[in-house]
Amino acid sequence: MSAKKLSIAYWKKWMEENERLATVVFFAIGFVFDSLTLSRIDNLLDMTILFGWLFVASAGVIAVDISRFRESRFKFLRKENKWLEFIVPFSLGNLFSGVTIFYSRSASFLVSWPFLIIIIALFIGNEFFKKRYLRLNFQISILFATVYFLMIPFVPIIIGNTSDSIFLLSGAISLLAIGAFIHFLYFFLPREARANRIKLTSSIGGIFIAVNFFYFTNLIPPLPLSLKDAGIYHYMERTASGKYFFQKEIKKPFDVLDFYEKIHVVQGESLYFYSAVFSPTRLNTNIIHSWQYYDPKADTWVVSANIRFPIYGGADGGYRGYSEKTNIFPGKWRVDVTNERGQVLGRERFEIISVERGVPLESVIK
Repeated sequence: MSAKKLSIAYWKKWMEENERLATVVFFAIGFVFDSLTLSRIDNLLDMTILFGWLFVASAGVIAVDISRFRESRFKFLRKENKWLEFIVPFSLGNLFSGVTIFYSRSASFLVSWPFLIIIIALFIGNEFFKKRYLRLNFQISILFATVYFLMIPFVPIIIGNTSDSIFLLSGAISLLAIGAFIHFLYFFLPREARANRIKLTSSIGGIFIAVNFFYFTNLIPPLPLSLKDAGIYHYMERTASGKYFFQKEIKKPFDVLDFYEKIHVVQGESLYFYSAVFSPTRLNTNIIHSWQYYDPKADTWVVSANIRFPIYGGADGGYRGYSEKTNIFPGKWRVDVTNERGQVLGRERFEIISVERGVPLESVIK
């Protein structure tokens, strides 16, 4: 590689001339890298990286606006204006990448899809609508959304508890943080901050109300919990070594394409549902296996049994447990894995088919 191509000036010019291509490349590389490296939501390194990007984004917002509104006093920032305009969406893009990964791991898409689509839209939109970051109101609104999305899982991890009051505390801390940031911004840009005061209040208030709506309608994934594994079995038991012994139907290759897994059951037989739920260290709580069947006459799902049991935090593969269901009958069924307030971590769908003789089973140990 020539010395010219190793120079900062060369790559700076290349990025200015190929901004959209650079955006796509950084978008893909960043998301793949985060998917491979972000491990646990309570991992100190992972949280340090995310909060580090938050700091870079916050400092970048201030620097960008100073370079735009007070050029005569800040010549260095004016000189680097193009780079600063890239840093803010780039750092927020890394934040949204991490947020998208952690929230998607904790969600059942069939239940939380409206909220997940909004997060994904913010993530993708962040990469392709950089010009909007020149607007002070847009910058701070997006910054507040990222702070809020981080506080929702971070506060329960620190306190070691999940509840409505903890969620409300997360919102209060987010409002205080963005309020402090805006107050700090007044020091550098009093005229611009004052001119955008009403817009900032309404946009931040709108985001706050929207997130609370999603939470209290159980559309927000139940972070910091996440479902690691789940399945429906004909028989299971915990062995003396602490592992689980399963018996399940032998499936054909194309059976995985069925929206409802076919389960063949002899009259009087029970079924078992297994789940492994990750919870951060120190966060012990309860989860529920909600067994439900579909009533075609009423066109609705009916709860047949809610089986609650405790889980304990810290296990990388999730805390394992199972529930047994008797008195089952043919038809469409599902089991929702939820927390105590009804937020869905995952959902398994299956169709029970009555047979006179048992079908071939295979054994699995986990």
